[in-house]
Order: sequence, then structure tokens, then C-alpha cells
Amino acid sequence: MVGWVATAQRVAADGVQAGYNVLDPGSLYPPAFFYPLWLTGKLYTLCCSPTFATDTHSLDVLMRVGPVVADAALAVLVYCLALGWSGPSRARWAGLLYALNPAVLATVAWQGMIGDAYYASLLVLALLCVLRGQVVPSAVCLTVAVLVKPQALAFVPLLGLLVLTRADARQLLVALVASALAVLLVMLPFVAHGALGDVAAALPAMGALHANTQNHADNLWLLLPVWRGAVAADPNGAVPDNTVLVAGLTYLAVGLLAFAALYAGVLVRLVRGGTARDVAFAAAIIGLGFFFLSTRMHVNYVFLAFPFLCALAPSGGSRVRLALGAVTLACLVGWDVPSHLPWLVHRANAVLYGGSLALLCALAFRAPERRARPGRGAPWQGAAASAARWTRSAGELHHPELSQSAAQGDTSA
Repeated sequence: MVGWVATAQRVAADGVQAGYNVLDPGSLYPPAFFYPLWLTGKLYTLCCSPTFATDTHSLDVLMRVGPVVADAALAVLVYCLALGWSGPSRARWAGLLYALNPAVLATVAWQGMIGDAYYASLLVLALLCVLRGQVVPSAVCLTVAVLVKPQALAFVPLLGLLVLTRADARQLLVALVASALAVLLVMLPFVAHGALGDVAAALPAMGALHANTQNHADNLWLLLPVWRGAVAADPNGAVPDNTVLVAGLTYLAVGLLAFAALYAGVLVRLVRGGTARDVAFAAAIIGLGFFFLSTRMHVNYVFLAFPFLCALAPSGGSRVRLALGAVTLACLVGWDVPSHLPWLVHRANAVLYGGSLALLCALAFRAPERRARPGRGAPWQGAAASAARWTRSAGELHHPELSQSAAQGDTSA
């Protein structure tokens, strides 16, 4: 939080374009990340401290207000998403599951991960828009989400596929123009003040930030004994992810290849035909798979899985609810709730994450169930019966005397 406070102080005083004047972990984010910090800083100087005194309770509260509001809006979006395949009652449960999820509350309200609620809200809104055929707003929301936090890039192939399969050439062109305008608007202060060079200088620093197999994240790279190599590991068992693992491939490359393979399977499944619920399932797998398989992960990077798991849980059966509960528990353990936990517990926690991902994949890729049940007749028999009922109804519509004679026959019988 200290780095974000310093960045908020700087952009509130000198403008959004001053965000990259100091390159540290609190400022190494895409340009749209600075706008909520600018607004928070302006509100703080107006209502609480004209000199921007740091380390105050009011500043700590204000820094969390924006993310909490965005997170509340995200609960409403989860409700709207669940309406795509379930009734209002279950959709309300989905929204409540998200709003009251302990891991979500711990990430946003307690740990103060101020960017996660912003870009997650934009991603879910983008998904809702494209599922309703509104490809231009979807493209704009996705673009802004990427400009808030780079983790949103994990959802670009999924949303790109959905846009391509739901839009015509004209809509695609308008979506591209609208996305370009969104980028221009976000970058306008940097262009107006000649600070594009600062943005260009910050990009390599962003790419090199936290370049380890994991950063206190209980994922695959904590589960595997990567620390047994020649490179010195940190106390959490992480090694630089540019270290070669096998066949000239680094840990970074292997993680990306594993995630790409999972992603390809998800997209192939959707191309063959998918409902709104199938899309949400795919998004949950992508969010959790991105966290579990990729390097450079932090505890909060699993956040993207929660909106989709909560949307699926009320109508998804016991196994989906089990996956949601397991990921929630694993995230809390990752935050060392209730206290600092031994390293072996975190390695076991990585197994919990991996098992949850495997369960979701098994549910998503299972063969569709047959509708006919033993003893109920074959599918063609049900179709023939339906056709006979339709033909009889059509005959009665055009010849009412047939239905009257049939009724008389039933009475005499």
C-alpha cells in the first residue's frame, strides 16, 4: 500500500502523466491504473489533508473505498452473468456468494489489492456484453481492463474468439476503432505533456518485475522442487524464471506453454458449441489455470477465478461448489490466514489449487450426458411420440369436429 500511496500523492499533485516519474513497484502498472489513484488523491486533499499527510487512517480508508465500490458492482455483474443460465433466485445466490466470499473480502478489503476489483469488473462486463451481442462495448471494456492491469491479457484470446464468432465485418471495424479511441483517451495526458517516453521507459521495468517462478503464490512452481537446481532460491522456494528448465526452455516458457495448452483445449471446446454457462466455465478454468501454471504469480492473481466460480456455484452442482470452497480456502491459506503458516502447509495448499483446477477441467470436458434413460425408450421413440402429438393437434386445429367426436367416443367408452 505504501507504494500506491506515494503514487497517488504524486499524480494528485502533478497529474496522471507524472505516474512514471518514479519507477518502483507502486507505479509499474499500465497507465489506466493511475486514474483511480488520482481521484483518491484529489478527494483526500479536498476532504482530509491539503498537504497530503501519509500514514493516516483516513487515507487508508479512502485508498480502499474505490476498490470496495468496484467489488460491490462486481457482485451485481456476477448476478447478471448467472441470469444467463439460471433463474433469478439462483442468480441472487451467485451475487451473494461473491459479495460475501471470505477470500474476495480478504483480497480487496483487508489486504487492499486496489487494482483487482477494477479490472475484474471490466472483464466480467466485457463478457456480459459479448454474450448479449454487444461487441463494441465488450472490446472497449477489455481494452481498458488491459490498461488497468496486465493480468487481463489472459482473457484476450477468450473474448477475442467470442467477438469474432458473434460480430460481422462492420461490427469488428467499429470495435477496433472504439478500442483505439479508448487507448487514446487513456494516453491523452501523457501525449499532451510529452510523457510518452516515460511510458516507453516503464514497459521494460514492468516486464522484469517479480521475475520469479512464484512470489508467495501456492501454485505449481511451489509444488515442484525447483529450488534444487544450481540457482540459489529465495526463502519461499522461488528461483528466477529465466532459468533453463529443460530442452533450452526456461521456467517462464514452460509455464506459458502449459497455460497455452490448457487454453487451446478450452477454446476448442467452445468452438464446437457452447452456452453462456460453458463460457463462464471456460473463464473460471482460464482464471485458475493462469494462476496455477504461470510463473511470476502473486497470491491475489487467483482473484479472476472467483466471479465465474461464484456465478456457476448455485446451479452447478456439488462438485462446482466444492471447487469454489477449495479455491476460497486455498486463497485464505495463501494470505496466511489466520496467522503465518509453515511452508509445508503452503505446498499442500498448492495441491488444493491443482486439484480444484483438475476438477473444473473434468467437469468442463466431460462427454455430454444422454437424455434417454434406461427403461424410458430410445430417443427416436420420444421424437416419434412428439411428432404424433403435434400432428394430432394440427388436425384438431383445422377440423374441430375430430376433437368433438373423439371426446364423445371417450364418454361412451
